[in-house]
Amino acid sequence: MWVAFTQWSLVQLIFYILSGPHMNSSASQKSSIENTYGAYLIGVVISVALYGVTVLQTYIYFKKNEHDRKWLKRVVLLLWILDTMHKVTLCQSLYEFMVLDFGNPLAITSPTWSFWTSIQITSTMEIIVRCLLSYRLYALSKIRWIAVPIVLLSLCHFVVVLVYVVIEARHATVVTTNVTNPILYLAAASGCCSDISLATCQTIILRRLRSGFKATNKVVHTIVLYSVNTCVITCMVTVLCVVTYAVSLNGERLIWLSFYHQLGTLLFNALLATYNARQELREAVSGRGDLITIPLSDLPTSTGGMFAASNSSCNCQMQISTGRSTQRKVNSLPEDAFTDFKSATFKPEDVSPA
Repeated sequence: MWVAFTQWSLVQLIFYILSGPHMNSSASQKSSIENTYGAYLIGVVISVALYGVTVLQTYIYFKKNEHDRKWLKRVVLLLWILDTMHKVTLCQSLYEFMVLDFGNPLAITSPTWSFWTSIQITSTMEIIVRCLLSYRLYALSKIRWIAVPIVLLSLCHFVVVLVYVVIEARHATVVTTNVTNPILYLAAASGCCSDISLATCQTIILRRLRSGFKATNKVVHTIVLYSVNTCVITCMVTVLCVVTYAVSLNGERLIWLSFYHQLGTLLFNALLATYNARQELREAVSGRGDLITIPLSDLPTSTGGMFAASNSSCNCQMQISTGRSTQRKVNSLPEDAFTDFKSATFKPEDVSPA
């Protein structure tokens, strides 16, 4: 549901960009307001709407996953707090632009602390989510070096965004210079590379976990789709952010920022969606359904496993023999494959998507 809503919101924002008025002498001021205040307002509205989905998924997570490890639940709580702070800073900066500085169109060129804080909170959420997914990747493969490049790329993205915020906050302007242009491009490139690396490694490792069981293979395929869809959405938003920034006269228009503010919430929602889907995936593997139970203990028995059934017309004897056939297939997986399960023994139903 949240994926469909996100795609619809992004389509609406793109339509707004493409259908905007052309710049001319008579409409230059109106177009400037639409590309700054208007774009920022739309970005805040979409971000707050996604926050409603985040609150719902966070509630479902703590209700359905009581047995997760404490450190994992604390990290999820920390991410929710950061997302809440992100929305508070967005609304505070919007209130200042729209109300306190009403009638002063140039006020947006000198934003306050809340404007820059919201950008840094987004990058903080991104690095936490990517580190969680990288650790799960290591737990699946037990290869130490496999998560190192992803963590380094995520750390690079975090540091680059921090440098950008420090430089721009010192100049007290959102109009970037030739110094900050390469910084933003580097941040976008590192973020895209980390997401693509995560999805690729996750897909390769999960493909190797396929077995002869059809239900298990179906669940693995579903988890792969989760990973790929998350990568596609975040990369698409990042690319739109870069493209709109490149054509926005060195950042004078804030259309690119409307896309950027969605990244942290999108990644957090994707993480929560995979955690909340674990129970349904377990049931898909175990093949639970509506079964009819016939209690044999209630039947009258006799010596030698014989019982008699009589009616008004005939006397019958029936012999019942029971047996059990067991077929076992074992998949090799390292112990402690998933951080969110206490058991170290691998079971097909314990496959947790990322």
